[in-house]
Amino acid sequence: MAVEMGSGHPVIVTESLTKVFGKRTVVDRIDLSVSPGEVFGFLGPNGAGKTTTIRMLTTVIPPTSGNAWVNGHSIREDPLSVRKSFAVIPQGHVIELHLDVYQNIRLYLMFHGYSAKEAARRTDEAIERFGLHSLRHHRADQLSGGQIRRVQVARALFVEKPILFLDEPTTGLDPLVKKETWERIRQIRDSGTTIFLTTQSMEEAEALCTSVALIFNGKIVVQKSVEELKRLVGVTRVEIGVRELPGEEIPFVLGDWRGLPGVLAASMNASTLTAVVEGSEPPVAAMIAAVYRHGGSITAVNIERPTLEQVYLRIIKGEWKEVK
Repeated sequence: MAVEMGSGHPVIVTESLTKVFGKRTVVDRIDLSVSPGEVFGFLGPNGAGKTTTIRMLTTVIPPTSGNAWVNGHSIREDPLSVRKSFAVIPQGHVIELHLDVYQNIRLYLMFHGYSAKEAARRTDEAIERFGLHSLRHHRADQLSGGQIRRVQVARALFVEKPILFLDEPTTGLDPLVKKETWERIRQIRDSGTTIFLTTQSMEEAEALCTSVALIFNGKIVVQKSVEELKRLVGVTRVEIGVRELPGEEIPFVLGDWRGLPGVLAASMNASTLTAVVEGSEPPVAAMIAAVYRHGGSITAVNIERPTLEQVYLRIIKGEWKEVK
């Protein structure tokens, strides 16, 4: 069975998708929706269910219950059409050890439908892009774990499919190759490909993702755009340098600040007033106005906006639970 696809329709949808191993529920009735052309981050700690979810979506393992549709095709009823819709970088080192680097990339591309000539062209480009020239004729069983990972990344990122599944793709890569991988992912995104990315690196998720879902103990905690999540869950730190503020007026300024919407705490140290504010849109204008109202002037304003890592940690630690 296929579901209607097209502009505005999700490219990946799950409906109560569940996987049970023995008595342990690893993925627990999750509902996801991934829009066309986005980089969707699937975040969570080790053992949360990220890789199991990808293995179901890529038809490696069947779900225990529930269903999912990838590019309009059911993973239960039409797994072959699902497989034709994507390329994947799995978490493990899946590679042909008896083939050299060039052969591994070229045959992978031919397996995905490219002619021998086009596969050779793309292989040369992948080898150049990911710095594999010196390893071109090395057999895979002669490579280190990081080098094998680089080959996996290089070949998958030169396959043009509607969907690309990336399961912690930059694990084990050196910083230079990681940066090149990010750039290639952005290029693929800009071409219209939908990317489903699992990662434990909040830096990576923030650099690449337009929206994210957080899975914890097999359950989806939240799915929102990155910016909306920062606004709802994040905490902003505001530091305002002041001068000529009379000492007796400082408690009144801090009182004014603490009465502003979203302000969690306010304090003064030396000549700097500091506030911690819920969300990513602190009432800076009102804070500045309070300083002037009480006889002070402003020397500097510094705003540290929330990061995705901060948001992630607040949710995981149970410091913010009212995600709707």
